[in-house]
Amino acid sequence: MKIKRKRGRCLDREGLLLMGMKSIIFFYCTLAFGLGPYEGFSQNARVRIDTDVVLSVKEVFRLIESQTDYEFIYRPDLLEETFHTEIAGGEISVGDLLDRVLAPGNFSYEFYNNTIIVREKEAVFGATTILQTVEVRGTVTDGEGNPLPGVTVLVRGSENGVVTDFDGNYRIEVAAGGVLSFTFIGFAPREIIVEAGSSVIDVQLEEQAARLEEVVVTGYQELSVNKSTGATQTITGEELEQKGQANLMQALQGMFPGLSFAADPQNEGQTKYTVRGISTLAGDSSPLIVVDGFPLEADIRSINPYEVETITLLKDAAAASIYGSRAANGVLVITTKKGKKGKVRVNYRNELTITGRPDLAYRLNRIGSADLVDIERSYAEDNNARTYRQYLEDGGRRSQSMVAPRNQVYNTVAMVNEGRMSQAEAEEVFNRLKGIDNTGQWKKHFYRNGFQNQSNLSLNGGGERHTFRSTLNYTANKGNKVGQKDDNLIFDIVNNIDLGKGIDLDIAGNVVINSSESTPFDEFYIKNISPYESLVDEEGNALPVLLPYRNHPTDNNGLWDGKEPEEIRRLIDMGLYDETFYPLKELGMQTINAENLAIRLQLRLNAKLSNDLKGNFNFQYETGSSVERDLRKKDSWIMKSLINNMSPYEYNGDPGTLPIPPGGRRIETRRNRRSYTLRGQLDFNRSFGEHSIAAIAGSEIRHVFGQGTITDRFGYDESSGLFHPIDKKRLSQFPTSDTNHPGGRSDKLDFSDNFEETLNRYFSLYGNYTYSFKNRYILSGSVRLDQSNLFGTDPRYRYKPFWSVGGKWRLSEEGFFNSTVFNNIALRGSYGINGNISNRYGPFNMAEFTIPYTLNSPALKIITPAINDLRWEKTATINAGLDLGLFNNRIGLSLDYYIKRTRDLLAVGIADPTQGFSTLEYNEANIDNKGIEIGVNTVNVRAEKFNWSTRITFNHNKNMVTRIYRDELYVSTPYYAAGVRNFEGMPANSFYIYTYAGLNEEGYPMITTGNGEELVLTPGLNPEVVDRINAGDLHNGGTAVPVYSGSVINNLTYGPFGLSFMFVGSGGHVLLKDSYNGTGGIYQTPAYVHADAAKGWKQPGDEAHTGIPDVQEYYFYQQSILRYSTKNVIPGDFIRLRELIFTYTIPQHALKKTFIKGARFNLRGNNLFLVTRNREGIDPESHGLGVRYFPLQPSYSLGFTLNF
Repeated sequence: MKIKRKRGRCLDREGLLLMGMKSIIFFYCTLAFGLGPYEGFSQNARVRIDTDVVLSVKEVFRLIESQTDYEFIYRPDLLEETFHTEIAGGEISVGDLLDRVLAPGNFSYEFYNNTIIVREKEAVFGATTILQTVEVRGTVTDGEGNPLPGVTVLVRGSENGVVTDFDGNYRIEVAAGGVLSFTFIGFAPREIIVEAGSSVIDVQLEEQAARLEEVVVTGYQELSVNKSTGATQTITGEELEQKGQANLMQALQGMFPGLSFAADPQNEGQTKYTVRGISTLAGDSSPLIVVDGFPLEADIRSINPYEVETITLLKDAAAASIYGSRAANGVLVITTKKGKKGKVRVNYRNELTITGRPDLAYRLNRIGSADLVDIERSYAEDNNARTYRQYLEDGGRRSQSMVAPRNQVYNTVAMVNEGRMSQAEAEEVFNRLKGIDNTGQWKKHFYRNGFQNQSNLSLNGGGERHTFRSTLNYTANKGNKVGQKDDNLIFDIVNNIDLGKGIDLDIAGNVVINSSESTPFDEFYIKNISPYESLVDEEGNALPVLLPYRNHPTDNNGLWDGKEPEEIRRLIDMGLYDETFYPLKELGMQTINAENLAIRLQLRLNAKLSNDLKGNFNFQYETGSSVERDLRKKDSWIMKSLINNMSPYEYNGDPGTLPIPPGGRRIETRRNRRSYTLRGQLDFNRSFGEHSIAAIAGSEIRHVFGQGTITDRFGYDESSGLFHPIDKKRLSQFPTSDTNHPGGRSDKLDFSDNFEETLNRYFSLYGNYTYSFKNRYILSGSVRLDQSNLFGTDPRYRYKPFWSVGGKWRLSEEGFFNSTVFNNIALRGSYGINGNISNRYGPFNMAEFTIPYTLNSPALKIITPAINDLRWEKTATINAGLDLGLFNNRIGLSLDYYIKRTRDLLAVGIADPTQGFSTLEYNEANIDNKGIEIGVNTVNVRAEKFNWSTRITFNHNKNMVTRIYRDELYVSTPYYAAGVRNFEGMPANSFYIYTYAGLNEEGYPMITTGNGEELVLTPGLNPEVVDRINAGDLHNGGTAVPVYSGSVINNLTYGPFGLSFMFVGSGGHVLLKDSYNGTGGIYQTPAYVHADAAKGWKQPGDEAHTGIPDVQEYYFYQQSILRYSTKNVIPGDFIRLRELIFTYTIPQHALKKTFIKGARFNLRGNNLFLVTRNREGIDPESHGLGVRYFPLQPSYSLGFTLNF
C-alpha cells in the first residue's frame, strides 16, 4: 500500500493574508502543474530484463508488478494451464511484453489506470451474451461519491464481464435474476441481484479498513501487520473525517486503547494526553508526533485533519524504540494523503459549528445577593462601620488597607451610623440590592455563542509518472468571549514523481497562516465584583462599580485595583486620571493580536539499488515566525491606574514630571524558529524459502533554533505609532513611599524587554530488523544511539543506546490449528528501553539577555547553571499482547499487559548554594506504571442495506513513585498540601490532604491529626495551629490522573442513512471541589463568597447537619488546611456522550444529470449529556484545583461534502 503525505494549517490577516494567498497560488501552480504534464496511463511503461529468459505468464505478471505500479486482475483458474515464452534480455514496453506472452494462449488485456484486466478473447462474446438478456448500466463510486474506474463487473457463474470506464460507468447484458459481482482492489466486494425490469444499477463500494490496516507505518518503514511484534493500533482518515473536528488531537479521543485524555487541573481549557501513564515529571508528557516520517516541531494544529490517511499509535518499546530518546511517551505516526492516478478530482467540504454560551452561573457558584447583603450588613453593624471620609475627618492616615473600597452594604450602614442616611432609606437600599443579580449582565455583554466555519477544498490527480494532491483549509473561529476570534489557513501540496529506473521523488509543502485577536478582561473582576452591582442602567448605559481590592505589587504592572471613591477624587483634584471603573467601557480597552506563519517542506528520494535493497534520502525543513502585540489603550483603566500609582505624591499637575507618560502601552513579542532534519537510510528486504528478513539502518541529524525579542513601550499613540522614552533605571529604583501607589509592597517597576536564543542539536544512528519463519514465527529488534548538546559530557551517560527486542507467534497459522470460530490468534511479547528529553538543563550555563536598569548596561541572566552529569530519562517496558480474530474477523480483539519502569527522571533536588540556586532538577526520581489495554472491533450486522459495527476501547493504568527527592522542611508546613505532589511510595500527581472532623459546637472547623487529636481551627491569626501540624497529619487523598478510561463507538448505516455515536468515560481519580473554606476580610471590601456559605453554621446544633463552617474571617493557612481536606475530595468518574452524528448520502441516480459526482450531508452534536459520580454536578473534564472552570457546552454542527 502506498502511504500518503500531508501538511498543516494557515492563518493571517489583511496584508499578511494577501501576501500568503499570492504565495500559495504561485506555489500551487508551480508544484502541481509545473513538474510535468498530465499523463494518462499508457502501455509504454518499460521493464528491464537482464538476460535472456524463459518465463511463464504468471512470472511475467510478477516481473511487471515488481518494476511498475501496475496490478493484474484475472480469474484464478484462467491461467491454470500455463505456458512459457522465451524473452530476450533488455528493455521492453509493458504492452509489447504482454502481446508476446498472451497471444499464444488466446488472451486479451485492457489497461484501466494502474490495473491490467486479463481475460479470454471469447469471454465477452460467449454463450451468456447471446442469450435473450437485458442491458444493465450504472456508475460505481466510492464512499465519498468519487467514480471508480477499473472496477470488475462480472455475471456470477459465467465469464461475462466488463470493467468500469474512466468515469466509473459500466454497461453489461445479464439475464433477469442473475447476480452481478463488483470487485476492486482495496474495496469490499458487492453482489447485487438483477431484478426483472432493472436497467440502472448504481453501486457504492466501501473501502476495506482491514486492508488499510495490513501495513503498520512506523515513520521509518512499513511492516506487514502480521510481522509486527509491537503494540500498535491504526485508524483511518475516513474515521477522522466523520468527526469534523478542526483539532486533530480532539478527534483522537476514544479511538485508541492506551491514549488517555484528561483535563489539566492547573491550566484551564488545557487537556493532557498521555500514552500508558506518566513517564516524566519535568519534560513533556505528550506522545511524539511524527508526520510522514519526520518528528513535528510545529504545533499539531498545523495538520489538516481532512488530509490524514492513517494514524498509527506506537505504544511499546518494540514499536517505538526506533525513536530513542523521544519515544518514552509513545509515538503518533501520521501519514497524509497523496495524489491518485487519473483525472483531477475535486472535493469540497464545509462544516458550521455552534457552541452554546458559557454557563457563567455554574463557574461563579457564588452566594446570592440576598444572603450576601445579610452577611455584609451583620458584619458592618457589629464593627461600627464608618466611611472613608469619616475616617479621614477623624484624623486617619492614608494607608493601603483604608484606601481599599468599602462595599455598598458596608457604606450604607456607615452612613446610617454617621447620620448621613436614615434607617428607612438604608432599608430601601438593602432591599434593592437583594433583588439584583448581575450574572446575566456579565453573560450578556462579555460572552456569546461560539461559531466556527470550516471549509476544505482538495484537488488530486495525475498520470503514470506524476501524481499530485493539494488542499486549502480555512477555519474562521469566533470564540465564546466577546472580541475573541481565530482564523486559520492551511495549504498543503504533495507531488509524487517517478523518475524512472526505480527512483521516486516525493516533494511536499505545508504553509500555515494564523491570525488571532482577543480583548482580555480579568475574570477576577467578574468573580469578585459584588453580584448586586449593576453593570448597565435601564437604558443600557454603562454604570460604574466598586472594583475589588487586590494588591498588585508594583513589579506586577504597578496596579492596585479598587480604590475608595474619595481617594479617586483626591487624584482627580491633583490633575491625575479618573480611575472609576466601568466594566462595559473597559471591554476592548486592551487587545492582543497575534500573527503566525509556519512553513514545512519535505523531500524524499527513494532509489531501488537492487531487488532486495533500497536507499532513501529524507530532508525536512521547518521555519516559522510570530508576532504578538499587547496594546493597553491610553483611556483604559489599566493605564490610568498605572500612571496614577507611579506619579509623585506631591504631583504639581505637569504631565512632563510623570514617570509614566500619558498614552498607551505596547508590548510586542517577536519569535522566529527554524529546524531541519536530515536522514539517510538503507532498506533491505529478502525472502528465501520459508524465511524472510526486513531490516533498516540509517543516520539522522536534527537542528532546532529559536530566537525571540520583547519590547515594552510607554506613551504609545495608536494613530502615529510614536512612543515616549522613559527612565527605566529610575523606575526600577522608584520608592513607592514617594508615589501615589497605596500598596507599599515594592520599590520598583519591572519591564518586559527581553531577548532570547535557543539551539538544540541531535545526532542519531539507528537500525531495525524483523525476521520471519514460515510467516508464523517472528523476531524483531531495534537499536538507536542519540547524542545531544542538551546533556552532560560524562561518557558514562552519553553513549548508552536505546534498544528493544520482540517476538510473535501466529498460532492460527500452525498446521495443527483448525477452528471454525478463531481465524486469527497471535501472541506478542517485547522488552526495550526508550527515553525522554527535558531541555531545561544542559552541560553549560543557560542564560537570557536582560538589561538590569540599576546597572544601565546589558547583561546575561543565568537561568540554569551547568550540570555535567545529566542523562536521558529512561523507560524500560515489558509488553505481552494477544490478538484474536473470530468468525472470519467479525470480532477482533487486542489485549495488552505492560509494565513500564522509568528511571532517572528529572526532579527537584537541593543545589550547591555556590551555584546561586537553592534547588535544581537532577535525575533523582523513579516511577513504575502497570496497566492493561483492550481494543474490540465487531461487525454486528452486515447486510445489503443495513450494517452495524462497534468499537470498544478500555485502558487501566496504575503508577507509583518509587524514588524522589523530598524536602522535610517544606512538607512540615500546611502549604505542603497545596496542589498535586509526587512522593515516594505513592501514585504520581496525588492530593495530600487533612482529615476533616466536622464542626464543633461554636461552628469552628476541626481536623484530625495523625495521632488522633482533634484540632480546632479558630478564626483570626492563630500561629500556634501551624506549630501543631506536621507532615504526619496528611494522607494521600487520591490521584488527579484517571486510573481507567474507555470509549464505545457504534456505526450504523441503512441505505443512504448513517448514524454514529460515541460514549467516553474515565474514573478512579479524584477532584478537589470548590467550596466555602472560610475567607479573609470580605465584609468591608467587595469580594467573592462561595455559594456554600449560605449553608454554613449559624447557631448551636447546626453542626449536626452541616459541615460548612461559620462565616468568619479565616487567614490563608486556615483556608488552605480546609481546602485540602477530606470535605472537598470527590470522585472524578464520568461518562459523556461525546458525539452523535447523522449522515445522508444522496443516491447516485439523483445526481446523474448534474456535474456533482457525490454529495453527503451530516448533522453532528458534541457533549450532549454527562453522567458523573459526584453529587455536586461538577464537570470532571473542566475543573481546577478547588476552582470551577466553564463546563463543556454542547455544540451542534451542520456540514456537507461534495465531490466533482
